[in-house]
Amino acid sequence: MIFMTANMELMDALKAMIESCRKCELWKLRKNAIVGEGPIPCDVLFLGQNPGKMENELGRPFVGRTGKFLDRLLALANFSRAEVYLTGAVKCPTPKNRMPNRKEIEACKEFLQVQLEAVRPKLIVALGKVALQALGISGSVLRMHGKLLELEGRRVFVTFHPSAAMRFPKIRELSYNDFKKLKRLLENRN
Repeated sequence: MIFMTANMELMDALKAMIESCRKCELWKLRKNAIVGEGPIPCDVLFLGQNPGKMENELGRPFVGRTGKFLDRLLALANFSRAEVYLTGAVKCPTPKNRMPNRKEIEACKEFLQVQLEAVRPKLIVALGKVALQALGISGSVLRMHGKLLELEGRRVFVTFHPSAAMRFPKIRELSYNDFKKLKRLLENRN
C-alpha cells in the first residue's frame, strides 16, 4: 500500500510539472495536462503519440475516435482499459493534430521517464513512430511491428498507432494481427 501511495504522489507531482511546463511552444495549446490513466503499478503500458482535441478537452488519453478504435484493439488482446496504463509520449496537443517533432518529443522525455518509474510496466506497447522515438528506438514501424524488443530491462512490443490503423486498411489489418499476437505472447508468458 505504501508503494502505491508513493506512486500516486509521484503522478500528482508529475501532473503539476506538466501543467507548468514551458519547454516547447505546445503549452500554449494545452487546456489540460494529460498525464495518463490506469492502475499504478501496472504490468502493461500503452504509449501513444500526443493528445488530440477530445483528450485536451477532457484531460484523459485516448478518448476520441482513436480511443474508441484502441478499445477494439485492446479487446483483440483480451484487455480492457481498466487493466492497462495509457499515456502519450507528448503531453500537449499539436497544431492541427500534426505529428510531434523531435524537439517536442525531447521536451516530454523527462515526464515519460517519471511515468515509467511510477507505473513500472513489464511490457510497453509502443503505438507508432512517436512512441518509438520517445523510447529512443530508431527504425521503421512497418519493419518492426509485431516484434518484441528489449529496452533497459523492459520488453517493448511494437505496433502501429490506432489513428493510422483507422485510416489505412492495410495497416488496420496488420494492427489486428499485431494485437492478436500480443494476446498470444501474454498468454504464453503465464
